[in-house]
Amino acid sequence: MYREMRRDVESIFLSKGRLLNYLPGGKADMLRLLEYTVEEALLQGRKLVILSPRMFQREIRDIAREKAAEDGRSVVHLPSTHLPCPLINREIKIADVVHHCLSAGQCAYQKDFDLEIFRDILSGKREFSSSRQLLSERGMCPSRMVIDLAAEGFIIVSDYPFIFHQGWRRLIEEISTGPEKMVILMIEPYELLRGIDEEFTFTIHREDLSEEYLEALGGVEGVEEGGMRILKGIVESLRSVLEEASSEEGALPLGRGGRWGPYGELKIVERHRLIERLSGELNVNPEGVVSSMRRLLDLTFPDPSVRWWYANLYLFVKFWIEGYDAAVRFYVREEGRDGMRVTLLNPASVVREVLDEVGGVIISSTGSYPTWAYSELMGLKGDDYHLKIYYAPEGEEDSVRVFIHTGLTFLHRRDEGKWAAALETAREVLKEFLERYGRREGIYAVIFPSFHRKEEILEGFQPPGDVTILSEPREKSEAWWERLQEARDKGEGVLLMVGFSSTWNQMVAEEVPLRGALVFDIPMRPGPVLEYRVKYLRERYGWERGSFMGGFLHAFYMINSVISHNLLSSERAFLLLADRRYSTPWVRSALPSFLRSISSSDPYPMIDDFLL
Repeated sequence: MYREMRRDVESIFLSKGRLLNYLPGGKADMLRLLEYTVEEALLQGRKLVILSPRMFQREIRDIAREKAAEDGRSVVHLPSTHLPCPLINREIKIADVVHHCLSAGQCAYQKDFDLEIFRDILSGKREFSSSRQLLSERGMCPSRMVIDLAAEGFIIVSDYPFIFHQGWRRLIEEISTGPEKMVILMIEPYELLRGIDEEFTFTIHREDLSEEYLEALGGVEGVEEGGMRILKGIVESLRSVLEEASSEEGALPLGRGGRWGPYGELKIVERHRLIERLSGELNVNPEGVVSSMRRLLDLTFPDPSVRWWYANLYLFVKFWIEGYDAAVRFYVREEGRDGMRVTLLNPASVVREVLDEVGGVIISSTGSYPTWAYSELMGLKGDDYHLKIYYAPEGEEDSVRVFIHTGLTFLHRRDEGKWAAALETAREVLKEFLERYGRREGIYAVIFPSFHRKEEILEGFQPPGDVTILSEPREKSEAWWERLQEARDKGEGVLLMVGFSSTWNQMVAEEVPLRGALVFDIPMRPGPVLEYRVKYLRERYGWERGSFMGGFLHAFYMINSVISHNLLSSERAFLLLADRRYSTPWVRSALPSFLRSISSSDPYPMIDDFLL
């Protein structure tokens, strides 16, 4: 397996924008993969920037130092706990951080970082007690510092909070125009993608668009008349969009009744409405607006509150205009206040830019983050990325391998021809499933995305004679339980044909011992409805079980209620055929012990050729 892993690492550097994933038998596999990747990067003379979550910092640093020493290079470790910039403090909202920077008479976006200061800190020549102290000396840009250090031959090992809050785009720009053959090596990018929406949320309320701030800004030395014209146009455009959104028909409602949890009335505000006003009435290039506004941040503002207001306006317009794929823009009404919100729900589009414009390698464990979601959100398809899933229990590297693959879709329900083809595919998969496993004693679940759709799949379907098929009960009827018990007493295989149902899940999780499961699903593309449901799940169940990283809509209920509590806990369970959408932490964390118990206690081999 490791030979195959090494070949993958070698090939991954032949093109930029590669995504390498693995299903680890443990942390050792991930570190081995990292070791190969660092070796290959050094062999090719690459400048390395390694970004990783905090949990792997020490091991990654040690591996990088060992390999770098062989190449005569040095490693600089930049943990966020010692970062000379407060923007990485996850306990502080970004707005508060910007306010602090501006109140101190500095701006976090202001100047390139002086490398000498950082060298003095590393060498111990300079005392460093707090980010606030260092910020008061010089405005800093972590992305600039990373580039400068890497260009001098250092290998940078840092965690995501360090680099993220000062802008991926700045880092991309620096690398694109910087030293040749520089590559970013990302490890476990799920850390980058979690918890971002709370920290990267900007709201502009109606009262924030007052003339008072504009008049005060016009008095700042260095603000040109043309720039003020554009700024006034931006404020007027935002007012116009806000008024339109606040009307009954002005924006598309999100979810039922246009409501979403604690945010009150919520509507999508389309990006093009602001763009049209800027490019039409103002006759300006929207992208140029951002760069023009950015330059004003370097000016000296006598009144900190004006700078604070302007910085927020700049950030809001920047995210709105640049059109992040994952940025969702809403009209909100909170406690009677009208406003617009820009939320960066998932920065995968920014990571995609790293791959597209710069080149890089992402090592992502499917045990930590659902690879399918990450790759789809990044727009990676087909040959654009590697998808390798490794699993190698100790001592069984050559005998056990698990493939989890997506091949069946129910997205074509509105197209009769495509839907008929999807149903036929489902019947073929079900038939093969029954031929292989249905004759064995035990209960198997075939789980469908809809209570009603499963009936269509069964139309015209002839199961083997010694397999009892039971449809999902609407309720716990005595007759249903009697049929189930009768089939079990005869030693027949029992196939439960079920749709996603919280009632059924609870019942099965508590009372039905499963031996296997075959799962069909409806994949949902990223969009407002998806984000709404994810938000709901996250608020109700917490990050680990409610976000992209923890579950996926219906799959959350099914996996959590049935498989993790039942199938994976059964020593006799020998098969889990699931869509790779179910790359959830609690399922993946159970797989190693689950597979070991399979290979040691069950006479039937694992499958490596039966792919959904």
